[in-house]
Amino acid sequence: MMTFGGRGKFHGAVSLLVVLAAGCTQFAVRADRAPDADFSRYRTFAWMTIAAAPPADQDTGSRGIDDRIYSAVESAMHTKGYTPAASTAADLLVTFRLLRQDGYDDEHISYMSQWNRGAYLNALHASSDSYVRGTLLIDVVDRATNTLVWRSSASARLLPHLSYEAKVERAQEAVEQMLETFPAR
Repeated sequence: MMTFGGRGKFHGAVSLLVVLAAGCTQFAVRADRAPDADFSRYRTFAWMTIAAAPPADQDTGSRGIDDRIYSAVESAMHTKGYTPAASTAADLLVTFRLLRQDGYDDEHISYMSQWNRGAYLNALHASSDSYVRGTLLIDVVDRATNTLVWRSSASARLLPHLSYEAKVERAQEAVEQMLETFPAR
């Protein structure tokens, strides 16, 4: 017969596993704002025109994912109290970009190969624990001064094995987490 204390420990262990499993799918999210930005004066937003944005902006390589990012950002901005406007009249201009970077889990590379000259790089490229890390950036610019007033990033491993639908959901989840801290009106 299980005692109450044993059951509590069991439920605690299960809860810990659930939290750890959820943590594996989370993004590393960061946000920062310009210290002198006065968000109380901003009321409207628009997408930065493609011509004005840096070359890699607003293109993840998938039109469907781009569309989901657009709609998730617009929904979050509306929820925060901002209204859409023409890009020539908006208080804030929004853009996004996806950065990709190779990553490696060093703890899976043998200690000896880490210290033999040249063997470390060979071990990195032969490692089954190499991956591509993606970082989605959302920038918000004060249109009148053309200065960055807020930026958020969400980083995680890119998971090429996911279905298209799962990738689209993951992009939307990242945007929602990123904009949680955006100043509300």
